[in-house]
Amino acid sequence: VMTRPTGAPLGDDPVPWLRPEGYEKVVAVNIDGVAYGLMAAIPHLVASGGGDVVITASIAGLMAQPPDPFYSMSKHAVIGLARSAGPALADRNIRVNAVCPGGVDTNIVPSDLKTSGHRFAPPSYIADAVVNAIIGGGNGEVWVAYAEDSAPWKYEHPSPRH
Repeated sequence: VMTRPTGAPLGDDPVPWLRPEGYEKVVAVNIDGVAYGLMAAIPHLVASGGGDVVITASIAGLMAQPPDPFYSMSKHAVIGLARSAGPALADRNIRVNAVCPGGVDTNIVPSDLKTSGHRFAPPSYIADAVVNAIIGGGNGEVWVAYAEDSAPWKYEHPSPRH
């Protein structure tokens, strides 16, 4: 979910939405929902010998998203979860990866943004990215599915400098 109210014009100032109720909603759905879902799945995956979890994040988790800071924060969090939980669960034969869609043609997209000239991929394109993340064989990876006219690709996070 986003903090931006449904139907709010894209150019609106996001600061009025930076309130506890908006924060709590975004965190409860976008972070807690993913974390609790993963925690619930782990015993079942272990019991079945392992498996794959693909977390849906967003390109807003890879860069700043000033129009909705809480949404961007939540997607940064789930990317961190995938990157950390994947290696932590590897010895249990569980792989955790993330897919970061660009714009997807769903009801979460404000109507003015849909008519602004931005491109929105169909959900089937994101499904293909999920398949790529699974068959890619990696763990703790982040896949970007930005636009339907380019294949999803594995994102390479910069390494910290010492």
